[in-house]
Amino acid sequence: MVKRRNLVFVAVVFPLTLGIYGLYWFYSTAEELIKTNKQEDNSLLWLLMALIPIVNLFAIWKHAQAVGTMTSNMKGENGINPKLLFFLWLAANPVAVLWTQSKLNKLAS
Repeated sequence: MVKRRNLVFVAVVFPLTLGIYGLYWFYSTAEELIKTNKQEDNSLLWLLMALIPIVNLFAIWKHAQAVGTMTSNMKGENGINPKLLFFLWLAANPVAVLWTQSKLNKLAS
């Protein structure tokens, strides 16, 4: 089950907490994605990998792939391309987070 999160809240609290909320958001959404996609991955492991330089690329890629898998099944919507989302994570992190959350919100309704 995917949780609906207010996009304004996510956008404001992320920088106000100096990224701490971002870690919580990454872990929470990873947990939701793993459960919904029926994967056998571990969201805590994804979070720990996200904290280690170079290894974090793998964690971000796994998250982007899971978002792509989940959104590809949305009716009447185009799914998120994992490669594009991964690039956005690297080039424009806030855009990637908000785009991901907006798609997850549509699944939560």
